[in-house]
Amino acid sequence: MKIKKHISFLLLCLLLISSLFVNPAYAQVSIDIGNDIQKLEGIKIEDIDNYPDVKEIIEEKGFQHLLETGTKKDEFLYKQLNLAQSESTSRFENLDQDRLSEIAKKLGLQMPGKPEVLIEEFFLVKYKETDSISIQNIWYLTYSADDYGFKINLVNIGFDKIDSITGNLTMYKKNGRNWDFGGSKAISKFQVGNGTVDTWQFSKTNVSDYFEYNLTVTEDGQTWVYSNKNNDNKYLYQRYNFAVGPYSSITASGGERHHFVSKDSLTAFGFNSNTAPSIRMLAEDHAKTPNWGSSTAAANFRAKEQDLLRQRKYEDLISLEVEAFKNISDPEGKYSNLAAKYNDYLVLCAYYYYGYFGI
Repeated sequence: MKIKKHISFLLLCLLLISSLFVNPAYAQVSIDIGNDIQKLEGIKIEDIDNYPDVKEIIEEKGFQHLLETGTKKDEFLYKQLNLAQSESTSRFENLDQDRLSEIAKKLGLQMPGKPEVLIEEFFLVKYKETDSISIQNIWYLTYSADDYGFKINLVNIGFDKIDSITGNLTMYKKNGRNWDFGGSKAISKFQVGNGTVDTWQFSKTNVSDYFEYNLTVTEDGQTWVYSNKNNDNKYLYQRYNFAVGPYSSITASGGERHHFVSKDSLTAFGFNSNTAPSIRMLAEDHAKTPNWGSSTAAANFRAKEQDLLRQRKYEDLISLEVEAFKNISDPEGKYSNLAAKYNDYLVLCAYYYYGYFGI
């Protein structure tokens, strides 16, 4: 399909924003409405070089960052989709920011920043099948999970509203190493225009949860099914509810509490392990930490902890724990290692340990 420069720039921007995650199953569909043949077609961002007219307009208008990945695109999407942050950063606001930054840098970690919101988008472009392309309608759906729950948004440009969006949402909560059913919500919307299709407000209570959607969009007598119930998309909208605090003050909430420095090592040198900073983790992740369990490797690691405690090399001890996280792969396969997965919580735990040890 050749899109000429007379397409309005607004339509072009919407087309490109929506092209981040296109389901190839909906790449092209023909609709026969009487004698009027129409098509539905999608463009994926990685195929933009096949549409030089489109790419040229993007670059001429100064929106080349839409062709890339990075903070500019993220900020653009945050603004356009009016998304809340996936996790609150308020736990860092009242801390000494300079000290926090110094500790993060010393440990080779990132300074806690704005959390990522996962966004998935599907779009369809409806146009008449004629020699001169005339776009009749563009719509795309976006899904996002944040602190407040799960949201479905729709952008619809064209002559008519979407006939209907129906289906259901399901939420599952982490409980140990299992996922328990957490509830469901029916979706039934008709004559849907721009804006929020539905919001399922659901506060985080467990160490992790995730949302599934199964939706049917009906437009002009045709239907399209959007679902993330299978394959790699199943856990796409997973939220984490990690936490840091004194061991006796934080709850496991379906996960486990991790003594950043092992209980055995702390108590051997007169420290109260119940007041020591600890991290709420997924059970699978906790089992990967080097001071967990009764293995020979765990015993050897605790011996290293105790040697550093004996010498009062507290900063070296904190570094030892953080470096161990960097060498542990993420059991879920979402992050390069556990240090990346728990970055903010490692920084916060180290910050508290500096005070705990009087550094």
